[in-house]
Amino acid sequence: MTMTKTQEYLANLPQEKKSAIEAIFGSMDKFYQCLYLIAQNEHNVQISKPEHMEQRLDMIYSIQEKVEKFLDNLNLSGYDIFADIKSDYLEDYLAARSIDLVLDNDEFVGLVKKISVL
Repeated sequence: MTMTKTQEYLANLPQEKKSAIEAIFGSMDKFYQCLYLIAQNEHNVQISKPEHMEQRLDMIYSIQEKVEKFLDNLNLSGYDIFADIKSDYLEDYLAARSIDLVLDNDEFVGLVKKISVL
């Protein structure tokens, strides 16, 4: 599978920044995929308009903000990285492409819980 520009950027980060990210997410692939799935969840909530939609979106935005701050603390632009991953997700969505998941649902939920206490 070819890497997106965002994945290439993340793969080329200095080792100390990658190590800080991997300490929480387990690997750079899991980090990318976690943010990708957060973007996907946000999109799905916006499309399906479930009960308590605002609460769900508030929770998603809170998690996004925590990830952005975490990245900002590493002198990376959290906003830009998240925006790029959201863009990757939307490109895949529009092209009806699915990605190979390295995270199962339990791992994803576990990472979201880790992020929520950052």
